[in-house]
Amino acid sequence: MRLTRLAGMLSTKARAVFASCIHSPSSCDSTIICRAGCSSKSSFGGERRCSSSAAARAAADTWRGTHNQKQHHKQRQEQLQKINNKEQQLLSPSAANWQQLWHHSNSHAPKFSEARCNSSRDCNNSSRSTNVVHVVLLNLGSPAEPTYTALWMYLRRTSAARYSKIWLSQEAVKEQLAPAAAALQERQQQHREQEQSLLQRQLQGVLQGGSASPLLVHHLSLAARLQKQLDLQQQQGIPRFEVAACMRYGSPDVASVLQQLRQQHQQLKLLLLPLYPQSTASCTASAFDEVFSELKRWRVMPDLRMVAGYSKHERYIDAIAALVKKFWEQNGRGDHLLFSYHSIPLDMSRSAGDPYACLCFQTSRLVAEKLDLQPEEYEVAMQSRTGCSAWAEPYLIPALEALAKAGCLQVDVVLPGFAADCLETLEEIQQEAAAHFKAVTDGRGELRVVPCLNDSDEAVNLIESLVLENTQQWWRQPA
Repeated sequence: MRLTRLAGMLSTKARAVFASCIHSPSSCDSTIICRAGCSSKSSFGGERRCSSSAAARAAADTWRGTHNQKQHHKQRQEQLQKINNKEQQLLSPSAANWQQLWHHSNSHAPKFSEARCNSSRDCNNSSRSTNVVHVVLLNLGSPAEPTYTALWMYLRRTSAARYSKIWLSQEAVKEQLAPAAAALQERQQQHREQEQSLLQRQLQGVLQGGSASPLLVHHLSLAARLQKQLDLQQQQGIPRFEVAACMRYGSPDVASVLQQLRQQHQQLKLLLLPLYPQSTASCTASAFDEVFSELKRWRVMPDLRMVAGYSKHERYIDAIAALVKKFWEQNGRGDHLLFSYHSIPLDMSRSAGDPYACLCFQTSRLVAEKLDLQPEEYEVAMQSRTGCSAWAEPYLIPALEALAKAGCLQVDVVLPGFAADCLETLEEIQQEAAAHFKAVTDGRGELRVVPCLNDSDEAVNLIESLVLENTQQWWRQPA
């Protein structure tokens, strides 16, 4: 009788232990207690097992953990939705659009099969997008922001490029570039308006809400006018063109523009047109490198074509000659015509296999023939030399001094190598070179500068002809 009562008490305690194991949180202690109770032998020699109780406890813990995870996930999603709604209320429509493009361009893996071909309708839209030809106009660029840091980073990035060996000595940086940018940080110590360089006034104007640099303004305007001109061609049976503008060392940069095009169309027909008439490694090849550094990350390669230069294109020669004729009609013809191009270091010039200098002389000769000029009526010079190394000659300043000694008091300067007016044309030629020429002629000389193509009708017609010639196999039907 006593043994029976003890066995009953033991069974009651065991059931209590099992019950506490099932209803208590799944901890290490409860598991050990449960296993100890299950594996212990009874007082009358029998071994008691609790497999059914352990299974029930495991099922309860699994249900409880899954339920908690679902609740936590639901709360997290609701919190993120509230944050997104708040952001959308604060963002403008354009900012929200750019935010969406940024998130798409920074995805961890390409989602071509998921996002583009998840339905027959999307696949049909993707096939129709192949009839669009994307034209990307590329120029050198300008600093991203009107600050000392942005200007310094722009110059550092320009000089650190693979093909761009523009050696800036410490004296040149200290005397010319650093004061122009440091003046923006020290507004109270700024010079007067007439003492400030063009770079200072230009960057300070941007800070005060003014327009951007002339290079950027003309570049974007040229792209907009070209888009309108190509839209008119679409009515004549030519497929649709979409024009985009980017900068090699500025904003909008090459990578962001290409990523935006990739988000809009998967199978791209892309024409890259650097606005460098005379091809050189420091500009044209560097632009191609920047494009391929972005394309190597893609999984769907575009149908790509690139224009390496157009120094002897008939439309280009006619456009430069038309600019000179128009200038002469408005201001009269000067004593001499001077062709000025941006110089490059000699180790990058013809001795290294770069035909840039030869292309400059070829362009000058073709334009002079269009203007019916004799060889003694025009000169070719190279500008923008920096540092103490040897660059391509003849240099601009010695050429101006030679013209002054020859008795030429009115010299017209045309800059065919620059697609748009920039610091090299507006400050280096119109201000510095003009002041030097006036000084060497005892105040009697005048250096007149012919404006660049910029966004003129001649420039639009030239780029349009280049686009149509280099894309005709994409839209012209075989006979």
